[in-house]
Amino acid sequence: MSIKKLIIFVDRGDIARAPIAAAIVSQNLNERNLQNLYSVISFRTQGYAPDDKEPIKFPNITYYRKQYLDSERWLNEHNIDLSSRWSTAINSWFAEKAKVIFAMDTKTRRSLLLMFPNCEGKVHTFSEIVREVKEIDDPEFAEDRQGLEQIYNGIENTIVNGFPRLLSLTDGINVKNLETADTYPRKEQK
Repeated sequence: MSIKKLIIFVDRGDIARAPIAAAIVSQNLNERNLQNLYSVISFRTQGYAPDDKEPIKFPNITYYRKQYLDSERWLNEHNIDLSSRWSTAINSWFAEKAKVIFAMDTKTRRSLLLMFPNCEGKVHTFSEIVREVKEIDDPEFAEDRQGLEQIYNGIENTIVNGFPRLLSLTDGINVKNLETADTYPRKEQK
């Protein structure tokens, strides 16, 4: 029996971006029959990072009523339930155990490097899986449903387009042009 490789997604509050990314990656692992090889989880830095000590306002997306209502349709369409999921702060045990840590934005990446300097080689900005440098905006500041869905679709598209690279970073493989090959094919649909 082999030990699962731990993939971690982190944002400031662990309310929407990181949990959505973790859920989509988990779904992709299941579609490819790889769920026995990897564990995926999300965390926050807010309230614990040296440069972000302000505690989170609320521990769950349902407390952000407008954001939750505007998100509900997209989440349901993607079979993602965040209603019972509580925000959790990352700690050194998880940081050390992770094979790879994806920060949803550069501020979170900076916070992680301040918190866990020994983990520098495994901390990546989320958009690196598609070889881009871009921020994943915080949905808390989206003005409407369309803005939220644009953020969530961006997360999903990044994962779908960067899934092989995501796994190569997790596995420690540096394969040239891996992102263009479907090294991890989906299970055939019946």
